[in-house]
Amino acid sequence: MSAGTPREEAAVIALVSGAHGFSHYYIFGLPTILAFMVKDPSLAHLELNFVKAGLVVSAFSLSSGAFQFLVGVLADRIGAKPVLFGGLTLLAGSFALLGFADTFPLMLLLAFTAGMGNSVFHPVDYAIIGANISTPRLARAFSIHTFSGYLGFAVGPFVSGVLAGSFGWQTAFVAAGLAGLTMTALLWSQRRRMAGEKPAAQPQGAVQTMGLGIVLAPPILMMFLFYMLSGGLSIGLNSAVASSLHKLWSFDLAAAAWAVSAFMAGGAAGTLVGGGVAMRLKRLDLVAFGGYGVAALMLCLIASVRLPYAAVLLAFAFAGFAFAIITPSRDLMVRSLTPPGHSGKVFGFVSSGFEGGGILFAPAFGWLIDHNAPAWVFYAAAVIMALAFCAALLATRLARRRPTLQPAAAE
Repeated sequence: MSAGTPREEAAVIALVSGAHGFSHYYIFGLPTILAFMVKDPSLAHLELNFVKAGLVVSAFSLSSGAFQFLVGVLADRIGAKPVLFGGLTLLAGSFALLGFADTFPLMLLLAFTAGMGNSVFHPVDYAIIGANISTPRLARAFSIHTFSGYLGFAVGPFVSGVLAGSFGWQTAFVAAGLAGLTMTALLWSQRRRMAGEKPAAQPQGAVQTMGLGIVLAPPILMMFLFYMLSGGLSIGLNSAVASSLHKLWSFDLAAAAWAVSAFMAGGAAGTLVGGGVAMRLKRLDLVAFGGYGVAALMLCLIASVRLPYAAVLLAFAFAGFAFAIITPSRDLMVRSLTPPGHSGKVFGFVSSGFEGGGILFAPAFGWLIDHNAPAWVFYAAAVIMALAFCAALLATRLARRRPTLQPAAAE
């Protein structure tokens, strides 16, 4: 643990969170720019449509999720900083090259490599934060890190849309890539501020198993399930809320889309407040009970009662706030379970649940909408929150028996 001053720690948080914000900018910016490509008549030879655009996004998402654990293992072996620099360079460089892609297979390839670069942020960022931030300020650091992701989500579609609409989709891709490369240069110039976590000591003659004994321990498996349920639910709701409100209460589709923004705005505020909650109430199960209980009630209210439009937006903002207040407590618990030198692989493993949950819930919610059951999107979300609370409760109880996981002797 670093013994740096609060000012030095703040600089580390700002650097790592800035890189994390770029990650989320790219996640939401990619589909926005692709929409402009589909409408570009000069790309008729590519025969682009929204299905192909969706495949490009899928290539990015699948790659991003699939490589997180392996990236975490690599970070634990060689250090988090070089992996962060390499990942952001690969992500930003791939985006810049997408501005020159002239075939659909090349677009898929560059989206895949961009996803590989994007896979580094959760395992590496948490390892750097854990190694540089003192325990009393760790929860606040996690909350700011998550808040930067919300900012990236908010800025990505807007800025990408403005650039693509005003200067063309090529400019939008290249500008995003160059901005990310500039961020990489900034990180490199400040690399001495970010101490890396020391690799875990390996017993003489030990067999390398990539830390599977740690990540497959029952408390970590429960946290993986918790990440999958909560992260997947967030992705699923963001993809289904507007269409559900349109079908359920006949809101204009454009107006209904603001409900997603209200949910995310509430979530951004919730993560900041959640940092203080996590520092004072060190019980993930209690925080999850309160936060998910309130969020579930708000979503069930929206599904069952026809509210004025302003009240719907307010309810979504409150639901997003309550839903996100759990996030710093979640991250802090994973950190408390992780033995020194294994942060990359543990956070890489549990964070890969985000994409897995999104792959499950987004199409499932779409199926409910297609089968004229939009209210059940919100009821199902409440059920998923109840399951996530059960996972948090079980993880907490298991963690009391194993407060810090230890590497198996074979590792």
